[in-house]
Amino acid sequence: MGSSRKLDPGYKKNPVGLTDGLPGYEIGILHVPPDPPPEGAKQLWQVAKCTVTTVDLQCKKQEQTVWIIDIVKLGGRKEIPDKLSLDYPDKYCLVIEKCEFTVGFDGGQNYQGYSSEKVTEKLATRLLKEMTEPKTTYTTVYAFRSKNKACDDCEKTEDPFGLEPGEEALIVDGIGEYLPERLKKKKKEEEEKKEAEQKKKQGDKPKAPSEKTPGDGAQPGGDKNKSEGEK
Repeated sequence: MGSSRKLDPGYKKNPVGLTDGLPGYEIGILHVPPDPPPEGAKQLWQVAKCTVTTVDLQCKKQEQTVWIIDIVKLGGRKEIPDKLSLDYPDKYCLVIEKCEFTVGFDGGQNYQGYSSEKVTEKLATRLLKEMTEPKTTYTTVYAFRSKNKACDDCEKTEDPFGLEPGEEALIVDGIGEYLPERLKKKKKEEEEKKEAEQKKKQGDKPKAPSEKTPGDGAQPGGDKNKSEGEK
């Protein structure tokens, strides 16, 4: 079994930046390595591939992929803190970030420490090949849509959440989802509607007739085993 993750309860206000009207977020998590860790492992490795789509105030759309790595010493720790973040200036109509993280361990060849550093695809690919089991993967999805009036002239680009202007949202696999109130309410209503439909379907199902086979106590004209007081 590989590493798991959980929200860091001691990290500021988790997550940070989702209600300030600016693109970007910050969330603290804890990696929980398997106990005991793989034999001989001395480092925890994390390789992230993030694709970021932006539309600026001049309606120019761009997409780029970045590779980010973390290499930290295990040192017998049961929990290893990590900060996931994205920070963009207030000059975008739309920001979408989708990341896939792979977490594993060194294969006996220790590298120098890296802390959320952007690297070349070549180095990231090499680390993924050298990374040893047990490996785990998780994803994050973030989106921000500006309410700046300049964005009204831009052709609308869809985002993963269906945001309205002035909204942003974040999902961290295995940690939680952080949605604006409108989407929280919409999701709750959809879940309640689905639950009601399932209950209705169950109630509409014809009930199978109760059949009794000879010898199970069924008697013509009723249950003759009952006493007169029970009738």
